[in-house]
Amino acid sequence: MDHTSDEYSGEDLDIINAVRSSIDIQKLDDLNPHTEIDAFDEDKEGILNNKTSLEFIEQPDDDVERDTFNIAEGQVNVYIRGDRSKPAILAIPGLGLTYRSCFKGYVHFPGNSKNFNRVCLYVLELPGLSQESRDLDPDFIFSPDVLVSIIDQVVQHYGLVRFIGMGAGFGGTALLHYALRDDSNIRGIILFGSNASQLTWSEWFTQRGSSISLNKGRVSDTVKQRFMNYWFSPNTVETDQELISAYGAELHSLNPFNLAKLVDASRSKPDINIQIPHLKCKAMIFNGKKSVSYEQTVDLFGNYGNELVSYLEVPDSGSLVCVENPGYTIESFHLFLYSCGV
Repeated sequence: MDHTSDEYSGEDLDIINAVRSSIDIQKLDDLNPHTEIDAFDEDKEGILNNKTSLEFIEQPDDDVERDTFNIAEGQVNVYIRGDRSKPAILAIPGLGLTYRSCFKGYVHFPGNSKNFNRVCLYVLELPGLSQESRDLDPDFIFSPDVLVSIIDQVVQHYGLVRFIGMGAGFGGTALLHYALRDDSNIRGIILFGSNASQLTWSEWFTQRGSSISLNKGRVSDTVKQRFMNYWFSPNTVETDQELISAYGAELHSLNPFNLAKLVDASRSKPDINIQIPHLKCKAMIFNGKKSVSYEQTVDLFGNYGNELVSYLEVPDSGSLVCVENPGYTIESFHLFLYSCGV
């Protein structure tokens, strides 16, 4: 049954229909991971064609509450949008990202805001990783156990029951660690460019260099370029200077010492692919075709249970699909919420 017309109207409904006609959620049994999904045709008035979420970052956030409180690992910021009596989505931004740079524009993107009106969104910024945070303790480590503890304390603080996890990059990896401990309280997980593999040696040394540089107290041009190359496709890095400049500024607003700790956590993360088949919650995996972690995300998808996972491969996009090409995800996101009973 199609509920879309009940939930969307006007311009939003036109956008949803345009997306629906252009893409499909693909299941494991009929996926060719090396086949790109066609981009939107220009004769469709360019609706959402390769449109980033940047211009929507500055939308008013009158309906968003920022909640700051202390947990065992330090102070956390949680951004809350929506009626708390509705089903919850707990979201965690990716490496070097915040609520603002990772999810704010995505929530306000045309056609997607009404998806989020169906839920209450909680966006968790990990300790020390909000804008202008103080230095974490020198001995602090974002180990898998610490990440699980942080998520669990936030879940308990708000009394979240049967929530949907949503993560970009390393934020999604943190949610996978949590789900592997106990997925009985999770309806599903939405992953943007996340993977469950250990880094290759070249990636390990690259991130080691980034960590050393960040521990000097600044975000160097080399480190900034590494983040841009990780988040976005080569074409976007080359041609969209407005986006790259804006995200460079967002990166500079973070505490470099604390960011180095999360880089170290990413660099030393264990390979959990072998554990993924044990997950019993649904998953929606978005994978940018031009992502540097494209193959690792395909591996994650292949290890998930066939009947539980949906997969969407997005062309002309790096790992940060929710920023670079959010329009491609709207209908898949919409249908995944329904599959989770939301």
